[in-house]
Amino acid sequence: MAQQRYLQSMSINSLTNQLHQGGGFATNPVLSANFNGTIQAITGNTTQIDLVFNEAVTINTAGGTPYIDVPNNQAGGGVTTPVRYTYYESSGETNMRFEHVHAANAGGVAAATLTSTTSLESSISSTTLSGATGGVQTGVTFTYAQGTGVSGGGANISCDIIVSGGGTTLDEITIDGTIPSGLYYPGNTFTANAAAIGAGGTGQVVVTLVAGDLQGDVLTLVGTDVTLNGGYIYSTENGPSYPLDPEYTSTDTTTVSAT
Repeated sequence: MAQQRYLQSMSINSLTNQLHQGGGFATNPVLSANFNGTIQAITGNTTQIDLVFNEAVTINTAGGTPYIDVPNNQAGGGVTTPVRYTYYESSGETNMRFEHVHAANAGGVAAATLTSTTSLESSISSTTLSGATGGVQTGVTFTYAQGTGVSGGGANISCDIIVSGGGTTLDEITIDGTIPSGLYYPGNTFTANAAAIGAGGTGQVVVTLVAGDLQGDVLTLVGTDVTLNGGYIYSTENGPSYPLDPEYTSTDTTTVSAT
């Protein structure tokens, strides 16, 4: 029994030495894992995740294609989590690239929500307000319309505002703490007339949403490994006899854009 344990120990030590000397998993760590590009929710595009190894790697997909599943916080109204990035290139180099193809207005990921404190004064597109008394007004209702944007079931919003000293526009428009229901898109409008503003005068103020007004889903690389899915990865110098099981550490994020 003692001799058997000795032989087993020698065999394990020999394999470990081969792995270390041949560029196997112990000596070919993932140096970085980062997003490349920003998902454009409306027009659609392709984004990537890049893994960079210390040494060149080769990827064999004969038995399946590796992928990385990325958690999505769905803050922008997306319905998909995790979001899958699938391996597609860089065999034989130090980098391994995964991609996600997002179709236009696909909805899996999105940038289509307003927060409880979104400020909208910079998106005033027109004003005919006249003769209003300057100062603070609270709980002002702005009426939603689709405008030139996509219809997402948006609703009226309640805002706190500051009427300009000249009574012809609004210096501040801030959602008053209630998260608006529905989804919103660039080109949707909100309108408050003089009666809703409550400061006298006539006319109205129109806000037209732009991409920067909208909150996007946030994807975060909080996972630690690649799902091999039947494929295998190995250090090019070491050869396929010593496949890798790549692990990475990353906190990189990407925020979906309403473009």
